[in-house]
Amino acid sequence: MQSFPCPWYQKVPLLLALSPRIISEIARFKPDIIHASSPGIVVFGALAIAKMLSIPIVMSYHIHVPV
Repeated sequence: MQSFPCPWYQKVPLLLALSPRIISEIARFKPDIIHASSPGIVVFGALAIAKMLSIPIVMSYHIHVPV
């Protein structure tokens, strides 16, 4: 999968986890809910998977990356 650098931490690779393998593993696991705990654009991968698989999603934010 293709990653991209975190805007504030260039050595931290980020990816959206939208590979067919990850999506099929989540579908096979059949979770009741997805919990996304991530700042910024990384959470969009979880949102996309939740929507694709019709799984409810809850999000929380526990960090302020720029600080």
